[in-house]
Amino acid sequence: METKWKGSVLGVVAIVALAAFLYFVLAGKPAGAPVPAPSGTDGTLSTTTTTNTGTTTATSSIDTGSTSTGGGGILPYHSGVRGVVLLGPTCPVMRMPPEPQCADKPYQTMVSVSRAGATSVFAQMETGADGAFSFALPPGAYVLSAKGGAMLPRCASVQVSVAPEGYASTTISCDTGIR
Repeated sequence: METKWKGSVLGVVAIVALAAFLYFVLAGKPAGAPVPAPSGTDGTLSTTTTTNTGTTTATSSIDTGSTSTGGGGILPYHSGVRGVVLLGPTCPVMRMPPEPQCADKPYQTMVSVSRAGATSVFAQMETGADGAFSFALPPGAYVLSAKGGAMLPRCASVQVSVAPEGYASTTISCDTGIR
């Protein structure tokens, strides 16, 4: 009975250590950036747990120097989607040709990514002040949605297809309601 308990604790400790390693190594990396192994390591993570009956060590191997294409395992993917969220119209009367001061403006908001046909959110992030966003994603079909206000602006969802290599580009338009 005690052996099963030790095995369960060891498994939980290994999973928590792996999650912590991935968070600290991958957090803040730009999409597609190489992820180096921590200095002085070969990409292997070891954790040691001391119990009342002795010391137990768990080791997990992670290939942090992988050059495989997107979809082949853990992040970073070499594919995804980049884009911008724009808010417009910004002037009550649009003229032809459009006046530069009436051009659509960047909109800082939350962008959510869902797999096509799914209702759950796959990934989300806050855009920058310039309205820009970038998601590292495995190949597939996705729907991107920007969060609007209670009434306005109203943002349209866009469908994007991500190839195994490279980034798809898109613009999400949000309607201000100005006419």
